[in-house]
Amino acid sequence: MAVKAFHWKSLLPHLFLLAIYGGSKLFFHFASAEDHLFLSRPTAGIVSLFTAQPFETLEESSFFFPGLNAVIDASCSGHNFFLLSFLLLAWTSLAYRPGWRKLVGIITKSLLLAFGLTIIGNSSRILIILGFQSKLVRLLSLSDPIIHEALGVLVYFSTLVGAYLLLNLYLKKQNAKFA
Repeated sequence: MAVKAFHWKSLLPHLFLLAIYGGSKLFFHFASAEDHLFLSRPTAGIVSLFTAQPFETLEESSFFFPGLNAVIDASCSGHNFFLLSFLLLAWTSLAYRPGWRKLVGIITKSLLLAFGLTIIGNSSRILIILGFQSKLVRLLSLSDPIIHEALGVLVYFSTLVGAYLLLNLYLKKQNAKFA
């Protein structure tokens, strides 16, 4: 197998993806709670659906579940996961479909998939925390924040790895068709 010569232009689409990620990270850093609603509102809806508990919208763009004594606020929106999902999906897709011409489609599809993945992953994370956090605190004698963070990391990491494996498998099959 011949090794392709490296050309700096092949890095430009990847650098462009990193610039989108960095710019979005800055946006979310300075964003208001209302700017996170596009992620937190659908998550609250799914949590409400699966728990059969209504929620109230608070003034701070948070969602309170009185029956669960739980709040989903802007910090629970999953914006960091959304950005990481986008970068993972776009970067992996770019590895199979390199070049500038494919980049707009890759970015669009990656944003849409990252949005769906974030809503599913974040809703799962919150539902798992609601179901298991208090039990694990008693069982492991650890504090609520440690269990909360650990469950979040476990769910998000599993979701990212699963998404990567599925996308990689799909792209390999697609490339095999056209090879």
